[in-house]
Amino acid sequence: MSSLSILLLLFPHLAFRRAAMKHLATSVLANDAAHIWQRTLVLQSKLRNTRPHHSFGVDHFLRFMEWDNALYCAMQEHGMLQEQAQQLIEDINWEIFGAGTSIGFKFTRLRSGRLQTRVQTVLDLMFAVLFTKPFRKHHVESKDGIAFDVVACPIAEYFRQQGLPELTRFAACNLDHRMAQVWGVKLERSQTLAAGDARCDFRFKIPTKDAAERY
Repeated sequence: MSSLSILLLLFPHLAFRRAAMKHLATSVLANDAAHIWQRTLVLQSKLRNTRPHHSFGVDHFLRFMEWDNALYCAMQEHGMLQEQAQQLIEDINWEIFGAGTSIGFKFTRLRSGRLQTRVQTVLDLMFAVLFTKPFRKHHVESKDGIAFDVVACPIAEYFRQQGLPELTRFAACNLDHRMAQVWGVKLERSQTLAAGDARCDFRFKIPTKDAAERY
């Protein structure tokens, strides 16, 4: 397990700081990065006083969303363009969660060599441990992959309540597509709760048998 993975499990704030400073360093001067981080600390200390409380897994994930919120606001206060701040949040979160996504998927080979089974195994684990109540999802029949609708998402609700609904896409939604790419499948999604739709329609398209075997 990498040092970042250990930080993620034990000390989320340290994992976020490490990833945030790494990506800030590619976009602003060192002094500016330090100033932005200090402002982030101030904003996060205020946000945690109104932190929502759900299940352990959801609360753990929302702690990162809280840090996203603080850093996003700090970057814009510093004069960074909204589009650049949004992309940095996405890259920072992928820095944190991407490695775990890849490692977890590799372990699914112990259960099956079939790609669809492996993807379903990871999804089941994620919804059993991390994306628990008040997340709600409905199974949808699919002939070419795995399909379900998420009809309640505390992440989208959190950013909506914070007046930052646009940040949901970069802090969470876009990571789903990156995750699918790591798994060797394609995610198609035409609706999201963050955009004001009634559901997030997850449609994971599994490659043909030959492609899956090569993968």
